[in-house]
Amino acid sequence: MSAIKELILNAAAKVEAALPMLESPLAMATTGEAALKVADQAVDGVVNFTWNGQTPTRVGRAGIDWSGAHHKHQEWPAQLNRFFYLSPLSQAYQATGDERYAKAARDYLQDWLRAHPTREGWERAPYDNTLNLSIRVGHLSGRVGWTGALPGLLESPSFDEAFVRAVLESIRVQLAYEMKNMPAVMNWRIAAADCLLAAGLKLSFLPEAPAWRAFGVAVLNDAWHRQVLPQGCHAERNPSYHAWMTRVMTAYCNLGRALPELGLVMEPGRVARMWDYALACIRPNGAFNALHDCTGERTGPWNPVRPGEFIRRERERFLREWSLPPGDPPANYFISQAGQALLRTGWGEDDQYVTFDASVWGHSHCHLSRNSIQLHAFRQGMLVDPGSLTYEGSDPLSTYGKSTRAHNTCTLNGQNQSEADPQNVIVLHGPGYNLVHAAYEGGYWEGDFRWSFSHMAKGIGASHVRWMLWVQDVGLVVFDSMHRHPAAPRGQAEQPPSLECNWQLAENAKVTLAADGSRADVDYGDCGLAMLFAHQPEGTRLQLFAGSRDPLRGWLPVDGGIVPAPQIVQELPRMEYVDGEFVTVLLPWGKSRPLQPVSATVWKSDDDRFGRVTLAWKDGHTDEIHWSSRLSMMLGRQTDFDTDAALVHVRKEAGGKVIKACAAGGTTLKPFLPAVLSEPGVLVWG
Repeated sequence: MSAIKELILNAAAKVEAALPMLESPLAMATTGEAALKVADQAVDGVVNFTWNGQTPTRVGRAGIDWSGAHHKHQEWPAQLNRFFYLSPLSQAYQATGDERYAKAARDYLQDWLRAHPTREGWERAPYDNTLNLSIRVGHLSGRVGWTGALPGLLESPSFDEAFVRAVLESIRVQLAYEMKNMPAVMNWRIAAADCLLAAGLKLSFLPEAPAWRAFGVAVLNDAWHRQVLPQGCHAERNPSYHAWMTRVMTAYCNLGRALPELGLVMEPGRVARMWDYALACIRPNGAFNALHDCTGERTGPWNPVRPGEFIRRERERFLREWSLPPGDPPANYFISQAGQALLRTGWGEDDQYVTFDASVWGHSHCHLSRNSIQLHAFRQGMLVDPGSLTYEGSDPLSTYGKSTRAHNTCTLNGQNQSEADPQNVIVLHGPGYNLVHAAYEGGYWEGDFRWSFSHMAKGIGASHVRWMLWVQDVGLVVFDSMHRHPAAPRGQAEQPPSLECNWQLAENAKVTLAADGSRADVDYGDCGLAMLFAHQPEGTRLQLFAGSRDPLRGWLPVDGGIVPAPQIVQELPRMEYVDGEFVTVLLPWGKSRPLQPVSATVWKSDDDRFGRVTLAWKDGHTDEIHWSSRLSMMLGRQTDFDTDAALVHVRKEAGGKVIKACAAGGTTLKPFLPAVLSEPGVLVWG
């Protein structure tokens, strides 16, 4: 074996030895039978385009169109130029010794070098970018790229010394470009730094390697301080991208202990908190919760092929290796630096799961979805976020999937929220109860949201306050208050906007709307959801959309495409007044908890400062939820209680006797509880 090949293998072995605590630190992203299938396709000149499923695409092994004209989708040229198929070819060659795999690997590399000649001052092609470059060259773990796949191919005659040196020379000029054009923000910056440090370790014998390592460490340390927030959330506030960043920071936290001379600063306590947030973002079925730009299956039991299995396993491994306390994150999980309440009744596959999106803006992978909620119960996503429909900006579904209208929240004229962060976010919990409150104050705007909301036009000043009380043995009570600022000067006529409250259901929902618009019954087979529209502005109409193109409404991603999914819309065509309110009761049911007949009525005081919704059940008992407007003042002395809280739940048996009570956001609940809390919280009696 030539000297250059021995240098590559020795450097790779040192990196592997430095990370014994990681499960396969140089492991490929695709392994086993899946890798062999990808490798066999690549031998035949076929590469998978992966987006909502896989599309095998014939590209050939020579004369490849690296601009990706095969598909009109921005992710295709990215995937083609990231070489996701090279690692499977390397694995297949190592496992079988079959020269077909090594020859195919050489062909793809050689054709890329033909189309992107190596020269000093090398520049990326128009269809390429610095993120593609970093993934192509390779990271420390996961997408190991050229630097990770190369050691497994060196035994092949196809990888003669001259060709190996040509590959190394291309890596050298590509990284010179990356050094000069380091991305400024978010995951692109971390990916570029990961690539530089990984190359500096895996190709440590090259003259440029010390500079790659030093710059990679400096940028990673800087990103650790700026992007990984103290509570453990990555700054993009996005479950799938956060999971990626968690893997990166875990690798470099471990590497910092193994090679302290590098000067890496990742601290294990914060990395553990990153794993906590990653796990809290997992639905009871093991899928991502689909907040913002991620996707996740909405039905069924826990599935070990979903990301939850990996996250749980690697979180436990990290806690064990660093002697940190074991155990699950809190079931009532709120991370204020993300602005997301991720709540569950427990950590089993049959537990219920609720999310409330008061997200702090995290740039281009965030959606305009403030105050949106999701509900997962009885192994079924009942109210869901769309997640990422497509990254192809020319497809209207890309804009729609990020839009306010696509989420379970309110809007004016079907327009989008701005990037303004929610205010007055309150998250409280007690045994069997959760309260979340948030105020979105940023108005609603014309224009498309693409990678940033750079197409904003005229808008409507408005404030949307939503609070949600989850009575876990009943369901959710959701209160929406929309206050708009008149668009015309005082005394001049204006065109009143429409007001919408939208509810996106999973694709397998069968919906029955009441003729009077007072409720919707959603059937999911063995479970379902009763939606009681207890109060809505006069003139509101109930509509149902599924797979609508004009207007775009009712779409969700699935493995293999995008499918119609029912969306219920409460629409007030003309919001004549400056204030509009909705009170919605959401009652999930399943085989283990069948829904008995129930009605909902609302009382409001003449001055509109106080309200009450009463759920009257068939067996005669009632549940009452009392509130003050926007939870802005205490309820004080009422018929059944006296409290400084702004929200109270009272359960009464058929004869009217109070048998359970909860005050949320107060310090006292008389006569039921004599003690006074030192600060507002949740008081539960009965």
